[in-house]
Amino acid sequence: MFSPPAAAAAAASAGSASAAAAAATAAGVARLLFLRPAWEKTAADRWIEVDSHRAAAQILPELAQRVFLTIGRQELAAYAALKLWFLMRMIDPPQPGTAMPQGELLLARGPFTLAEEQQLLAQFQIEAIVSKNSGGDATYAKIVAAQTAQLPVVMIARPAMPQGEQVTDLAGAVAWVKQRLL
Repeated sequence: MFSPPAAAAAAASAGSASAAAAAATAAGVARLLFLRPAWEKTAADRWIEVDSHRAAAQILPELAQRVFLTIGRQELAAYAALKLWFLMRMIDPPQPGTAMPQGELLLARGPFTLAEEQQLLAQFQIEAIVSKNSGGDATYAKIVAAQTAQLPVVMIARPAMPQGEQVTDLAGAVAWVKQRLL
């Protein structure tokens, strides 16, 4: 049986902020959401903002034949039936049996430089990028590379987060912890 903090951590590791919030609330454990600020569209961006992988997959055939898919390994199946070529970059390989789109798998962990991203776009003749709006600096170079190449980016919005206290940087998290310890 989990202790209350462990139950909240287990729910969070399952990828569900809502489940973690519910577990923390039920256990009476304080909870803080550490969330990088989302990327914001600029005048130089050619973003097509969508709310789901399904919506992204529906519009891709009209945009490009060669796509840089930077969404991680969990939502590959949404793109598997498309008759497009994908460069799929992720940290960990997909689980065995995962339905995958045709193309090439690239396992790599950021941060990535602008020069690296521009080289990938050119080498693989990428015509569009699909990305989750994860925010932060580690993978933002792909967005700048898309701006430079004037490529469309299908940007998948973040899911709704549960209500509660949030911070966007380490200093805010440290202050939150100190406030509870004093």
